Amino acid sequence: MIVIVFGLPGTGKTYFSHRLHLSTGARHLNTDKARDQLDKKGEYDPRIKDLIYRELIKEARLALAQGQDVIIDGTFHKKSRRDMILQLAEDMHQQVFFIEMTAKEESIRKRLSHEREQSEAGFEVYRELEKEPDPFTEEHLTLWSDSGPVDKMITKVKAYIYGHRTDK
Repeated sequence: MIVIVFGLPGTGKTYFSHRLHLSTGARHLNTDKARDQLDKKGEYDPRIKDLIYRELIKEARLALAQGQDVIIDGTFHKKSRRDMILQLAEDMHQQVFFIEMTAKEESIRKRLSHEREQSEAGFEVYRELEKEPDPFTEEHLTLWSDSGPVDKMITKVKAYIYGHRTDK
């Protein structure tokens, strides 16, 4: 199973994904960690972004081949990167579940005003990415990260996944 936690910077993707990982045991992969491992911090041109997503796909493929479920968090605001995941799911005979993280702008602005361990994205990056998403047409669950406890969101995601799994 592949769970994609996507959304703009500051929406709580990584925090939520980490907590979901702790609750499920699925392998947690993250664009910021991959960027760091590839020594590409501060590099955000489209070629580098594609390299980061290809690296995540490679890691996810290995984990899935070992029988692990995976959680991947990243913006996934470009259709081409979501298509990479859909192709991986088809190749590996896995279901993919998309979970969108969002939050009120004031929450995002506050989160992005502090230095964060992994991400370099500030509010200006949030604004830029907000202007350029490809339409998201895949079925997905939307969570507001600033509207309740993370444990309730995890319960909601598990119910969503269980309700849609074909291998139960």
